[in-house]
Amino acid sequence: MDIWLVHGLLGCVAFFLVWPLGIVKLWAKKSRWPIQHWAIQSTGLLILMSTAALGLLNSGSLHHPHQVLGLGVSSMALFQMILGHANSLKSRKTTTYINLAHAILGFSTILLGWLTILAGFCLASLDSTSFIVIGLLSAIEVLALVAGSVVIRWRAQSTSQLDGVGKEADGSDSRLYTLAEDENDDEQDGAAYKDETTPTQQSAGTMHEKSPV
Repeated sequence: MDIWLVHGLLGCVAFFLVWPLGIVKLWAKKSRWPIQHWAIQSTGLLILMSTAALGLLNSGSLHHPHQVLGLGVSSMALFQMILGHANSLKSRKTTTYINLAHAILGFSTILLGWLTILAGFCLASLDSTSFIVIGLLSAIEVLALVAGSVVIRWRAQSTSQLDGVGKEADGSDSRLYTLAEDENDDEQDGAAYKDETTPTQQSAGTMHEKSPV
C-alpha cells in the first residue's frame, strides 16, 4: 500500500472519527466518562503522531502549507493532552480556566486538522470530489457537535431549574452527603433527642420520689 495513502487515512481517522467521538463521550455523564474520554483522545493523539511521523520520514523538506499545518496541529494536540491532565490536578478556581482553555483548544485542533487534510489533498493534487466529500463531512460534524453541545447545555440548565423549584417546594437540600456527614447528623439528632427527653424523665423521677409509698 502507498505510504502516502496510509498517511492520509490515519489523519482522516484521527480528525473525523476518533477525536469527535471523544467529544461526544463528554455528553454521557457516567461514572467512568473521564477515563473513557482520556482513552479515546489518547488513541487519537497516537494516531496523529504516527501520521506526522510518516509524513516527516518521507518528506525531504517542509515546502508546503500542509506540512507546516501538520506540525502545528500535532503540537496543539500534544499541548491539549497536557492541559487535560492538568485539569484534573489543579484547584477548583484554576481548573475552571484550564477546562475552558482545554475545550477551546480541542475544538480548534479538530478544525485545524480538517484544514490540514484539505491542504494535503491539494498537495496530492486530488480531484474536486475529494474536497467536496471532506467539506461535507466537516460541515456535518460541526453542526452535530455544536447542536449536541447546545442541547446538552439546555438540558443541564432545565434540570438545574427543576431541582431549584423542587427544593423550594419541599425545603429539601439536594446536595450529596458523605458517610461521615450522615454519622455526624445522626449524632446531632441523638443528642437533641436526649436533651428533649431528659427534662421529662427528670420530672417523672421527681414525681415518683414525692409520691407516697
